[in-house]
Amino acid sequence: MYCVDSFLSVICTLLPDIDFLSPGAHISNDVVLFEPSKDHFVLHRIIEIKDDKYYIIGDNSQKLDIIEKSKILGKMV
Repeated sequence: MYCVDSFLSVICTLLPDIDFLSPGAHISNDVVLFEPSKDHFVLHRIIEIKDDKYYIIGDNSQKLDIIEKSKILGKMV
């Protein structure tokens, strides 16, 4: 596990099952940690990948998020 700054170190401690991989290593149905805005972290499932966009939704959510590949921080393992 690789934690790049002090805030992510807290996440690493609280969520030890997050594997911080390169963004290209993710596939549909992966549950990923992403940062949609500064210091706001979300854990949701990828439902589709098109180009550099990830279509992500929470398992108990109705709202679809479309995020850039660069916002993905890690994958739940």
